[in-house]
Formats: sequence, C-alpha cells, structure tokens
Amino acid sequence: MSNKWYSTSLLFEGVNSGKPETEYLWEESIVLFFAKDEEEAIKKANLYGINSETEYESVSKDIVKWKFRHILGIQEVLSDKISDGTEVFSRHLRASEVTSLRTPFDGE
Repeated sequence: MSNKWYSTSLLFEGVNSGKPETEYLWEESIVLFFAKDEEEAIKKANLYGINSETEYESVSKDIVKWKFRHILGIQEVLSDKISDGTEVFSRHLRASEVTSLRTPFDGE
C-alpha cells in the first residue's frame, strides 16, 4: 500500500498568564502529513502538535504558552499530487460558525 497525503486540523490554546481564561486565544492549524493510513497520520499529527508547543514572554511581560489541545479533524487529500489549486481541507459550517469566523479580532 502506498502512502497518501492527509490533511489535519489541529487546535492550539494560547494560555496567557496575564489574562482570564475566557480571553485566551485559540489557533486552528491545517497541516499535511504523508502516511500509509489514517492511523499513522493521527500519530504524526499528535507528535507534531506536542512538538509545536511553545512558551514566550509577551511585550506586556505575560507568559504565553501555546498548548496543543486536540485534532479537530483529519481528511485524506483526494489528489495524488500536491500542486497549485489542490484542495487540502474543507468542512461544512453552521451559520453561527461562519459569523464567528468572519468576526475580526479587536484592533483588526
């Protein structure tokens, strides 16, 4: 069996020592993995997420820790070759999710 591309949606939480939990930022990151099957892609995605965790001091001197929280989704990329215009991730959304996605952050 030959390897295939898998697109994973990873969720990270920005834990900020200077803000209440309700104001933490979240990041969704879409990452590709080349794997023999979905199980291997999940293992690679989990390892990537854990290894991507980071910590730093913000300009306001708060400690910010980006923590890997969850794989939101995984999809096999249907194209054999990755090139211009290759769809690597798609999902259906509820109206409330679209509203949230279209709402800019403060200051944007």
